Amino acid sequence: MADLRAHGTKIERPRVVVWFAPDLVSRDDEQRWADLMSQGIDDIEKLLGLAFGPDRLEYYIDERLGAISHSVKTVPPRVFLSGSRVKSGAAPYLHEAAHHFVFRYCRFYSTPVPLWIVEGFANYVEDEVVETAGGIPGRVFTKAGNTGVDAEAREVLTTSFGRDVVGFVGHPGAPKDIAVDREHVARSFYVLAQSFTKYLVRIVGIKAFAATFLPLMADVQRLDLQLRQTTGRGLEELRTDWLAHLQSSQPPSRGAKPLEKN
Repeated sequence: MADLRAHGTKIERPRVVVWFAPDLVSRDDEQRWADLMSQGIDDIEKLLGLAFGPDRLEYYIDERLGAISHSVKTVPPRVFLSGSRVKSGAAPYLHEAAHHFVFRYCRFYSTPVPLWIVEGFANYVEDEVVETAGGIPGRVFTKAGNTGVDAEAREVLTTSFGRDVVGFVGHPGAPKDIAVDREHVARSFYVLAQSFTKYLVRIVGIKAFAATFLPLMADVQRLDLQLRQTTGRGLEELRTDWLAHLQSSQPPSRGAKPLEKN
């Protein structure tokens, strides 16, 4: 980070400060990415009905980070974004920004954290923003956004990797090889996590989901209790219904009326 600050290019926008490694992309592309990142904060706020807060989000973009981007809960908030993905034209800047909304509003954490909903929510928000407001999807794991994630999930469940990781979707923890086998283990987990999160969000409605579930989504017991209070079904029952939905290709609400209109 210090090296980027000393030798990189700094671009400032109303909602973000972006540091690019030297000669990573053209000057025009630096400006374009900074515009997209700043607009992305506005678009996520509109989607969720929640404020990001007064601090600008800092993005640090460098190929030395490898292919994996990550967010850090700091003041000011920071994202370390894969320079190789930015260079290729698609990077998860919206996914990482969505994590910072979770950091800001989440109040309870269990051990281990239910990683599936933390990552599934960030994926869902990224794709929903792109589909409704514009932007560039990261396409790190899912290929067709929220529109096609259920079809991808059905395909994943036909593989041994999908069958191995599905037990971590709807339950705390994460597959042990998620950080090293990104092509098979991580992709299977992220696709299934996004599909189940989409199933829940579409029942509740995105603004109600953000307001009610962001404070407790990282605590599995509180999440389960709130789902029971909100939908009349606990997490395990909803998980069973989601898997049945994938097999039957029926609408995710299964005939139930959503709690809000979006």
